Amino acid sequence: MGVAETNPLVSCVMAYLGTLGGLLMIKAAAISIGLACKMAEHPKFVRCINAVYWVALALNVLTIAGKFRAS
Repeated sequence: MGVAETNPLVSCVMAYLGTLGGLLMIKAAAISIGLACKMAEHPKFVRCINAVYWVALALNVLTIAGKFRAS
């Protein structure tokens, strides 16, 4: 879609490791966090991770909506 990565952590990792390497590293981290949530089964921890996920999701939706608005 031609939209640049707006997540500062992801863009930093992708700049350091390259696009594919950064993407694989971020996905591995996300899977690790998901497995930690499953294994921990602490509601407070899971709520915290869900909040972070929803913020990232909202930023992605706003970025894509902004791209559509600009075109």
